Amino acid sequence: MKKLPPVKYRQLDGLPNLEALNIYDSSLYMESDALFRLKQVKSLMCSECRLNFEQKSAAENGVIEHLTLEQPYFSINNTSVTEVDQMMPYFAKLSALRSSLCKTAIWLLSNS
Repeated sequence: MKKLPPVKYRQLDGLPNLEALNIYDSSLYMESDALFRLKQVKSLMCSECRLNFEQKSAAENGVIEHLTLEQPYFSINNTSVTEVDQMMPYFAKLSALRSSLCKTAIWLLSNS
């Protein structure tokens, strides 16, 4: 299988028909904030993704309806998140969200 070059998620806004995005085993450190600001993606699934949020405020997004995070690793400004409550403000302004699923035990990161 040919390895593809890294994707710049903010460039995906140029694909108006992209409504579902599935990401597997990826480090999105520089692009995490941009991922949650995509203007046309209604369904976002991220499995084993490493997300680093650098913005101080939550992404305002009225489009994402379905969000699935399977075994994510979260950090804020390159500092590991050890409490689930630390991440909640970053998802607070996903106003169209109908369903979300986070299959993880984030709080175990501090114990590993």
